Amino acid sequence: IKQFYTCINEKNLKQLGNFISNNCLFDDCSFPKPFQGKEEVMSFFEQLIISMGQNLEFNIGLICEGGDDLTAGVTWHLEWKKKQVPFTRGCSFCECSIEGSRLVIKKAQVIIESPLKPGALVLTLLKLVTSLFDAFPQATEWFLKSPHVILQVFLRIYNIVLGPFISPVLGFYINILNFMARLFSYTLKLLFYISKIFYK
Repeated sequence: IKQFYTCINEKNLKQLGNFISNNCLFDDCSFPKPFQGKEEVMSFFEQLIISMGQNLEFNIGLICEGGDDLTAGVTWHLEWKKKQVPFTRGCSFCECSIEGSRLVIKKAQVIIESPLKPGALVLTLLKLVTSLFDAFPQATEWFLKSPHVILQVFLRIYNIVLGPFISPVLGFYINILNFMARLFSYTLKLLFYISKIFYK
């Protein structure tokens, strides 16, 4: 596991591929469905490494080994130049197998800290959901067997009914945020330039 994360930090995709099983199932809870097979998993890691840039790295915390020597859990967070980035704590659970002489990851589940901290609201929502489940057991069983179908239905309804109205508004706010980010970046550069002149 340490070598696996070292490969990510060192942007070494070739070596990273040696740790991934051909039929690997990689379930990152930030994504709607798992990545299936080595090709999909490696494509994800390639995008991850590009997104991390030059200075972002995984910092490994605890690693706990399972009783069969083929399972492990690890806690981690992301750091930028050795400084922890907020809301990037996570944990990964890996099931390994032996392929030839290599130990490879055949299944992994990744859970990442949410930037939203709803607190006690989570318990209220849990109570509401379990009440609905108990009130409509047949519908609940159907939903739990095929949650992706429900999600697709909601997405279709959104695209038909709400999408045409909300998308332009979201696009407008995204453009404003991009403009503000660029303005903030230019301001920081200007302040840095001015400070260099005054403190020479």
